[in-house]
Amino acid sequence: MGQTEAVPGAAVLIVVLLVVFPPMVIMSGGGMAALLGWLLKADADDRYADSELIDLNT
Repeated sequence: MGQTEAVPGAAVLIVVLLVVFPPMVIMSGGGMAALLGWLLKADADDRYADSELIDLNT
């Protein structure tokens, strides 16, 4: 009873879960953070275009 042969599919699945998915999550999180930062900076620049504090920020 039970599995007596090697199961290469399980080994491949474990390697994919440990090697492929973490970098994908990190890269997508970094991309989303960059996009959100760019959008929020553009919004803040548009809202406070006439503020004298913008000149002090550079």
